[in-house]
Order: sequence, then C-alpha cells, then structure tokens
Amino acid sequence: MTLKRILILSLLLTAAWNAGARNRAGEIERQIRLVTFPERDFRITDFGAEAGGEADCRPAVAAAIDRCSREGGGRVVIPAGRWFSKGPVVLKSHVNLHLEAGAVLFFSSDEADYLPAVLTRWEGTEVYNYSPLIYAWQATNIAVTGQGVIDGRGSHNFAHWKPRQKADQKALRRMGTDLVPVSDRLFGEGHYLRPAMLEPVNCTDVLIEGVTFVDSPFWVIHPLACENVTVRGVTVDSYNLNNDGCDPESCTNVLIEDCTFRTGDDGIAIKSGRDNDAWRIGRPTENVLIRNCSFRSKANGVCIGSEISGGVRNVVVENVRMSDVGNGIYFKSNLDRGGYIEDVFVCGVEADSVRKTLVLFEPDYKSESRENHPTAFRGFVIEDVRAQWAGKAGIDIRGFADMPVRDVTISRLTLASTPEPVIVRNAAGIILSEVTINGERQDRRDPDACISLNGKWEVAIADTMPQTYAAKVPVPGVITMATPSLGEDLDAVDNREIGYDYVWYRRTFTLDGAAYPRALLRLRAKYNAQVFLNGREIGCDPHTTYSHGTFDLSEAIDYDGANELVVRVGSWNTATTPSKENSAEWWRNSRAPGIWDDVSLCLGQSVSIDHLKILPEVPEGRVRCVATLVNTSTRDERLAIEAAVCDDMLAVSRAAAEVFVPAGGSAKCELMLPADMLRTWSAGKEGTPRLYRMEVTATNTAGVLCSRKSERFGYRSIETRGRDVLVNGEKVLFRAENIAFVRALNRWADVMFDEAWIRRFLRAAVQEYNFNYLRFHLGHAYGKWYDIADEEGIMIQDEWRFMHDDEPTGKDLEDTETEFRRWISENVNHPSIVAWDQENEGNVRLEALKAELRRYDPTRLWGEDDYDAKHIYEYSENVVKDFSGYTISDTKPSTVLESCRLWTNEFGRLEPRENFKTSRTASGWGLYYYDRDDIARLLSDLHADIGTFYRSRRLQAWAPFALLSGAVNGHNFYRGDIADSLSPQPNLLVLKRLNEPVGTSVEMNQAREWYKDKTLYRPGAEYRKTIWVWNDLPRACDVRLRVLLVAPDGTKHICADEIVPVAASSAVKREVRLTMPRTQGVCLVEPRLTLPGGREVAGVRRRLMVARNASKVAERMAFGGRRTPVAGGWSILEHFTGSDIPDPVRQGIIAAAGDGLIDRIDVSGTPEAPTYIVQSTRYESHDRLHLTTTTFDAEGRVRDIRRAEAMPYVNLPAPVRRTIVEVVGSVPVDESRVIRRGEGDETTYEITMIGSDLRYKLRITDDGVLHDKKVTRKKAKK
Repeated sequence: MTLKRILILSLLLTAAWNAGARNRAGEIERQIRLVTFPERDFRITDFGAEAGGEADCRPAVAAAIDRCSREGGGRVVIPAGRWFSKGPVVLKSHVNLHLEAGAVLFFSSDEADYLPAVLTRWEGTEVYNYSPLIYAWQATNIAVTGQGVIDGRGSHNFAHWKPRQKADQKALRRMGTDLVPVSDRLFGEGHYLRPAMLEPVNCTDVLIEGVTFVDSPFWVIHPLACENVTVRGVTVDSYNLNNDGCDPESCTNVLIEDCTFRTGDDGIAIKSGRDNDAWRIGRPTENVLIRNCSFRSKANGVCIGSEISGGVRNVVVENVRMSDVGNGIYFKSNLDRGGYIEDVFVCGVEADSVRKTLVLFEPDYKSESRENHPTAFRGFVIEDVRAQWAGKAGIDIRGFADMPVRDVTISRLTLASTPEPVIVRNAAGIILSEVTINGERQDRRDPDACISLNGKWEVAIADTMPQTYAAKVPVPGVITMATPSLGEDLDAVDNREIGYDYVWYRRTFTLDGAAYPRALLRLRAKYNAQVFLNGREIGCDPHTTYSHGTFDLSEAIDYDGANELVVRVGSWNTATTPSKENSAEWWRNSRAPGIWDDVSLCLGQSVSIDHLKILPEVPEGRVRCVATLVNTSTRDERLAIEAAVCDDMLAVSRAAAEVFVPAGGSAKCELMLPADMLRTWSAGKEGTPRLYRMEVTATNTAGVLCSRKSERFGYRSIETRGRDVLVNGEKVLFRAENIAFVRALNRWADVMFDEAWIRRFLRAAVQEYNFNYLRFHLGHAYGKWYDIADEEGIMIQDEWRFMHDDEPTGKDLEDTETEFRRWISENVNHPSIVAWDQENEGNVRLEALKAELRRYDPTRLWGEDDYDAKHIYEYSENVVKDFSGYTISDTKPSTVLESCRLWTNEFGRLEPRENFKTSRTASGWGLYYYDRDDIARLLSDLHADIGTFYRSRRLQAWAPFALLSGAVNGHNFYRGDIADSLSPQPNLLVLKRLNEPVGTSVEMNQAREWYKDKTLYRPGAEYRKTIWVWNDLPRACDVRLRVLLVAPDGTKHICADEIVPVAASSAVKREVRLTMPRTQGVCLVEPRLTLPGGREVAGVRRRLMVARNASKVAERMAFGGRRTPVAGGWSILEHFTGSDIPDPVRQGIIAAAGDGLIDRIDVSGTPEAPTYIVQSTRYESHDRLHLTTTTFDAEGRVRDIRRAEAMPYVNLPAPVRRTIVEVVGSVPVDESRVIRRGEGDETTYEITMIGSDLRYKLRITDDGVLHDKKVTRKKAKK
C-alpha cells in the first residue's frame, strides 16, 4: 500500500473543521465594530503644550483629552516635533490620540511620575501598580493613531528592574494564589514591577493604528479585559527584556493586522490571566484574528500563553512572516495554570530561520508550585507552513499521560532542515498530512475517524432513482424544509395514504487517499432507508425511524476521489407497522419523511471498538464500562483494553483488561473504574450537570493502537423508594413539561433541528422557568436535544407509546423490539434520560422485552411501571372538577403526566357544562380563532390549581400539556414566533412560579370559583386561605413569608409576615386571614418569599371577586356559564353580545343550538329593530363539523337558516386545493380551517390561515375555477 493511500486525510477528515475555521476569520471581522470619531481636532498646542522635549506637555494633553471627551469626541492632535510627558497619558471615551508624522511623544523615566497606582494586571495577576505610560479605564471608543513615534524610554530606568523584581513578583503571585482582596495588593512606590507601555483596561471599541512604539519598559501593547480591539499597521521596535509586542489578555473580538514586530520577547502572546486569580475572574480571550504581520524576535513569533488560566478560544492566524525567532508557532502553559487553549486555526506561515522549534506545544513551561492543574489543549488546524531551518525540531507535540494534547491537524507543512522532524507524546487525534521535513514525508493519523455528512443535500420525489435533483434540503431535517418546495401536502396530516412512496437524497464527498479497512455510514431516516454508494446498492434498513441504521461502505467507498451517496427514504406508505402506528393514530403528527438526525461516516480498522456502554454505579462508587469490539479480519486478535474517565481532558480514573476477539466475530470487555472522585450529575437550576468522558483504547500484541473511542456520560443514580424518587440518594421532584417532537415538526421544523435554538430553549427552560424534567412523547427527538439536555441539566422521560400497536405480534413485534433495542443502545450513556416509557395511558405489556432491557440498562426507571402515572383531563376539560377523587399511591411515586387541556369550540368560546366537551382544545388540538388572552388566563388558572395541588401533596411529577407540540398548543405558551424561544404568556409565568425550587402558592380551586360557581367574596368580610410553602432542596431553610392583598384600587395590605421553617424536600402550610376591602371588584392575593441570602421569590397570584351580590359586572368577570341567566345576572349568551338579550330570542337561540356549541352571536340592525345572527357547531368527528347560522328578529322568530361544513384542506377536491394555494399563497395545513358553503358553482370556501388575521372568502367551482374573491381582516377583540 502506498504512503499516499495510508496517510493523507487533509481534505475530508478536517474539511468541516477547516471550512468552519476559515469562516471564523470573516465571523470575527464582522463582529469587530468600526471605531470612528467626529471630524473635530483638539491640538495640544492650543492647550499650552510646547515642543522641544523639555517642557512637560502632559497637562496640555490631559486638558485636550478632557475637552474632547466632554464635547462628544474627536482627535487630540500631537503635531510634528518632540514632546515630553512627565507621567502617564490617560485616555477618556471618544478620544483619538493622534500623532502626526514627525511627532515623537517620549515619557519620563522617573517611576514616581507614574503614581498613584492604578488597577492593572501584572503577568496575569490583578494588582495596583505603577500606571502604564498610556492608560485607559472603562472607556469606550478610544484610539491611538497616526504616523508618529511613542518612546517609552524604558532603557533609561524601568528596563533594568528585572533583577530587582523577584521578591515583588513572588509576593504578588502568592496574593493571587491566596485570593487576597485586590484592594490589598498595593505595589508601586518602593516596588519593582515594571509598567506596560499602552494598556486600555475594561474598555470597548479600541483602535491602535499606524504608530511606532520604541524602548518600552515592559509589555508594549497590552489590551486588558477589552472588547472590540483593532491593532493595525503598528510597528513595535523594542528589544528590552519582556518586551512582548502585543498581548491581548481576557479580550473579546480582537483584530491584529499589517503590523511589524521586532521585539525582545514574544511578538504576540495571547493571554487570559494567571492561576487562581484568573479562575476567580473567569474571563477568557476569544475571537482573535491575526493576519499579514511580520516578526523578528529574541523570543517567539506567535504565542498563546503561558498566562491562559481563563482560557483562550477561537483564534485565527493568517499569512504571517517570521525571521530569526525562537519558536515559530508556540502554545505554552504549565501545571499551575489550568484553563484551556481550543479552536485555533493557523494558515500561511513563512519562516526563514527558527532558532528552536517551528510548531511547539509545551504544557509544562516553567511550572512553579507543580500543582496538578494541566491545561486542556484541543482543536488545532495548522496548514500551509514553509520554513527553511529550525534549530531544534520541526513539530513537537507533548501532553501529559492524564491530559493529552487533542485533535491537532497539520497539513501542507514543509521544513527544509532540522535535527528532529516530529515529536509526538501523550497526544490523541493527531493528523499530519502532506508534512515534509528534511525531504521526507512525516504523515500520520489516528486509527479511527468520524466525519459528519450533515449539510445541504439534493432531494427529489420519485418512484425510481432520479437523474436530476431540483431542490436542496438540510440534513438533519424533513422534506418540508426543502427549497424550492417539493410540493403541497408533504406532511399528509390526515389519516389516508399519501401521494408519494419515496424521497431520494443525494450528496457527494471526497476522500483524498485516506484508506481505512472499515467504513460505516450511520443515519436515521423517517421512515426507512436504502443506501447506494457510487452506483452500488449497499443495503436497506426498515428500522431507521426511531434509531440509527448502520451501513457498511467498506467495499464501495473510493479513497482517491469523489463519492456519490444516494439514500432512498421511504414515506409513510412504505413504513413498517410500528412506524405507521404513530401517525395513523395521531393524525396531526407530521408524516413528512426525511433524514432527521446526524449522518456520520465512521472510518476505522478491521479490529475496532464498536460501542461503549457506561453504567454509573453511584452507591458502589464505581463506573461500569462495557466495550463491544468487532474483528472483520481473517485473523484472531488478542487486545489490551485501557479505559480512562476524563474530567474535561484530565484522566482521573483508569482500568485495564485483555480480551480475545475471534476473526470475523465480536467480543465484550467489561471494566470497573473507581469513581469516588467524581461529582454527580444533577438537574435543574439548583443542580450541577457535570459530565465526564470515558475514553477506551484497544492495542494489539505488537503494541499498535487499533482503535480509540470515547463517550460522554454523567455520574448519576436514580431509584424509587416508597412514594419518592431519589437522584443520587436525594429526594427529587420532577418539575415537568411535555414535548411532542413529531407534532412540533408540523410548524417549527427549522428550529427543531437548530442546535443554537435548542440550547437557548433548554437553557431558558431550566434557568428562567425552573423546569428540571421533560417528557418526550410520541417518539424520540433529534439527537442534539439529548446531548444538550445532558449539558444544560434537564431530566428526560423518553416515551415510545404510539410507536407500535398495543399488543404487537409477529413481524410487528420483531420490528418493535429491533427499534427499542437499538434506541436504548444508542442512548444508554445520556445522564439526562432518567426514565424509559413505552406505555402512556395504554396497556402495552412488552414484558419480556422490558425485562431484557432492564437487565441491559438498570440505571433508569421504567415509566408507568416504576411510578403511578395519571392523566387528569377530567378537571381541566370541564373546568368544574375538584381533586377529591384523586388518589395518591402509598407504595410508589404518583405523577400527573398530562393536564390542563382546555376544551373550546372553534371560535375559542367556552360553554363549560357537566359531561360535555367538544373534540377540539385550545392546547394541543385548538384553533386560531379563539381569543388568546382569555384562553391564556384560564389556562393559567388551571395551572395554578393543579400545580398547587401537586406542590401541596408532594406529587412526584406534574407535566401540563404541553410546552412544545402543535402550533396552537405552542402559542398558548409563546407569544409570537416560537423561534424567539421562551417568550411567555400568563400560564407559562404561572409555571415559572410553581417550578421555583423554593416557592409558594395559595390553595384554591380558582377555575371552579371563577368560571362555574362565580364565587363572590363580600366586602369587609374575613376569609381564611391556606398558603403552601415548599422546598425542593436537600437541606432545610427558613424563609420569610409575606402575603399581600391588593385591593381593586391598587392599595396593598399585608395579611401575613412571618418566618417559616421548611424541612428539606417538603411542603408546609400556613393559614392566613384575609379581610376583604370595602371596594368592590377584583382583588389579588400575592404570596411572596424572601430566601436566605435575600433573594425574593414571587408566588402564584390568585384572583378574588369582591361583590355584595351577583350582577352583570360580576358575571362578566369571566367567560363561560349557563345558557339561562342567574337571578340578577347574565348567561353565557350575553357574554357574546355584551348586552341584554330578550327572553324570546334567548329561547330561540337555545333551541337552535340544541346539543351543539354556540360559536358566536352578532347583533345588527337598529336598537329599535335588532337582528340576532347565531352560529352553532355540531361536531361529527375531529375533521367534520356542521355549522348552522340562524337569524332571529327581536321577537325570537327565525328569519333565515344557513348550513355549512368545516373540514381540513386535504379533504377538498384537488382542483379546489390548487386554486386555494394560488390565491392564498401557501397551503392551509393542520389547524387552518376551511368552511364550505353551498354546492356546485355557488360553493364558497372561507379560509382562515393559522397565524394570520386574514380571512379569505372564495367562490370556486369543483373543477377549480375561481369566480369571486374577498379578503377581510379578523376583527380585533373589543
């Protein structure tokens, strides 16, 4: 096999990383704001400055700066000539200090002139020290520009201090290590810590351009904790000790370009602080772009370190030239530092002579305390490097055994001469491609590689493999995301067969000679996948709807050129029964097919690690790791297996074993690793979602590394004990919500696969709205949801109900078992998944399979087996139930997994009557016709009622239905587009308060009081209410409870103010007396807590109607009620009209509505002769509604009756559908409703699009001819 075929990986293995890295230069540049100033000059000579170099110009410069800043900014101009400054120049906001050509600004060499001390950092530690020569503190929009020279005259005094600084240096470093208050770190007079030359501190929008710096006392340009810094066209000519050219430290968005550095120390050294002091501050340097610069240095060219304890990430270095430097590209740290250097891209380096090493990774540079805090080095791409000579080595990559350097790709590097070409020790993921040193190739690679094939794929709908593809679609995603659109009705959300069988995906990828014995493709396609590579059929997997399929490409893949990958994805028509069951039963789920998870190409050796199962055994203080190995060769192999638990990149626990893997077979190797040193993974805003990485290697008897595989995991246990669930041995309540991923695809497919949006959503759910638990039901989500849930700290119950028949048998059972086994195997290492669930209201008893999978994964609960799960729709559907009939198990945890579905009619009105409900709901299956403010208010009441019951009874879980599902349901939680993430309506704010780990609420059945019983509280009377205070934390706390009664006029009365002790994981109640105000109207009861430490927590606010008697005003405090009025009040009919209805008209309306629901009542005509138009609906099925419009006169006589039918768009004749789409501009799918009136040429269609207030009335014949069109706007709520 040729060297080329064995070793080159550059074009594919790092293609995604490189493309991203190249794009980063543009991304960084786009983030850097242009620094501009008004065209206004303040010449220092106008403020008394005298040239010549003898008179002190500092007072004049300071006066000019002060005036310039006060008047809105401009240039403070230093003209040609020599100008002396007896002390520092301090810049202020909006000031550009501009040195004209021929200007020389030189500074005093007397250290006393640089007092008083100012806040700075010295070698990465915060300190009060001599002022830098040019200084700025918390300024914005500042600059130093021009063609002049800034002379620090360091060689006259400061530069000679280094021999005398040792005691101060040691003292300051000890202060930083001991975290001595910064205010006590006062150096300066009598000390010998040299000041920097130019140092903006905590500034934004900084520009340094054109000037020349010479003879610096210490570091030359030192932007510290700044944002948006540009250093352009600068020359540094300064060869004193420690004269680094430019050292951005803890800065964000930095551009250094077109500069010349001739320095006594590093040309550029990126930093972020030293040791404990930097960990305290926690500010990295990130987004740095260095380009078109040249270096000559007594030390190094471009360096990152060594003060990088705060971390450095996202650095791009392009087109730099070096001559006579120590090390060329240099990454340095030591065992005191910690921190990280990650995501660094270097491209285009020209070097003639490098005295030491061309590319050097040095993790142990001048360690002092030798503490074990190694720095994480990961994610480097270095390419297009040419050098003539390196005095020591070409490439030197050295890590620690417990903290290797990771993921370094060096491509197209040529070095003519060096004693030692390549040194690699304690490193992983090292790829050298087209590296030639001393005339010889030095290429190498890792034994395994995984390549993402995500991105834009070509797509087409066809029965057979198409020749052309007219559209593109993102992967992962579904075909409704294709552009241009592939057609209408792609979701097929009714319950019929859909109009196509197959969707074809196509993409190409290129391998450049990197030959591997084994190539596996992993993809998950809804509903099945058949794979072709380079015209060769690879195989078909019918089980990829819920789990990934694996396809062996080893025999078909081309390592020397382009590969064409085609995937035929089956539609719902071709799905297996388990996959179909989900959509057939739940017709609103999106049935649009697609490749809806990440696609990866896994390259490896014939002997490789195929899978890792990591089972934390917290009570035993260990982690069990089971490695599955495969051997596709014809030779038996005996392998040494080593496993390490890594905390970030540091190995903290190890184990080893040997395993025999027969030829053509597989084997499992089980290792036990000590885990007492690990921190547990826990969820919620009070939790610590700590993740570790298990890394396993397999080495053959010849000492050759055959395979390396790593997986993240969390050290977490979960169990039930009586009525409680214990996570890591502590009681935990599930503050839960439901997510129906497949339903949400109907409306929000774009964001459901957007990693950044998923992270914002889950982070807000945890940190802002206090959730700690999500129930994924109706099938699994895109894999990134689980990855990010691991990171953000939210527990998941993963449900499989509706993926299969209640009692599958035969082939259905086989398919179901295949999906379940694969899914659990794929996701067994996610700490966020705490419960598997395959039941959900059903009687699905796959006991044999569950017993098998419990043995495979004993670290999780099993849904409705391990706890008592209920779905209490009775209360929320009828709005009249109480909780007296709700039983709580004494032997297992009790959960309420779905509730608060609010049933309404098509127009969002409620007629809450016993034992009656429509087939539509406002959350989940509702329409857009309802008044969202009213619905949100009622839903918030339902949430408050059930949530307080959950809190007071310490139920294990309560999951209102549902946070993320179909469009309307989502809009009950969000205002505006869901892509805006969590932007709440009132009910989500109620959940936020109910989810507080320590919180409070008032116990009452508000929905019943408010909407059915119309409970009145008499003015001046006294009532008792129960206030609940709960504590989810594993420690007791004393809280201050205050209860306010807010009168209708806004006056607040304190009804309770006391300290309440609350034990760990418990709830307590307090009885509070409320004296109603004399003013009639709505009163608010507001409980509040003050927690230890002073944090205020608002409880759930409740409403009370204060009135002496029932009245029209009292009746109007909510919608809903009886069709016949109470004495002195109104009925539901007046809710529609807002005015009295004559009794004959009332009786006529009641008779006409019958057992249907009243949708609306409009009043027209004149006050003397009003006309009443009533629409009522009778529901035949979920997609067939009969509407009747009846007109009455003032005497109750029927003057007109008109009937219509409402149906989904998909039920219309095809010609009619096409015409509607042409007129409306989009397909009215899902909750959009079409009303059909009349027949033949007189048929009219009324369309209201989801999310739009436009209503279309179209007269269309059955053959699709449009005869009339009217467009109106929905009336706003009065």
